[in-house]
Amino acid sequence: MLPLRPKRLKPGDTAAILTISWGGPAAYPALFEHGLANLSSLLGLKILELPTARMSSDDLSRNPRLRAADVNRAFKDPEIDVIISSIGGYDSVRVLPYIDARAIRENPKIMMGY
Repeated sequence: MLPLRPKRLKPGDTAAILTISWGGPAAYPALFEHGLANLSSLLGLKILELPTARMSSDDLSRNPRLRAADVNRAFKDPEIDVIISSIGGYDSVRVLPYIDARAIRENPKIMMGY
């Protein structure tokens, strides 16, 4: 299989923000807000927070399917240009069984922060 190359980012592109592991944004909301502000002001990205972005660690831990649903939604949505997880971590492995690999192949995007 040939490598997939997502498009380059430019100011005005939309960044989907989600959390695929521990709930860092819920624990440290001021740091999370600072990060969002930097993505917007320094890179010119439009921010779209998905449901898991600010979820508590307990809720995230109980819901690997919900975390995967955010990842799958972000890859399928043509309005989203980049996917940024607020944090990664060892618990993100529990998301893998629910990831839609076909959606990723058909909609290559930059994904970072995991």
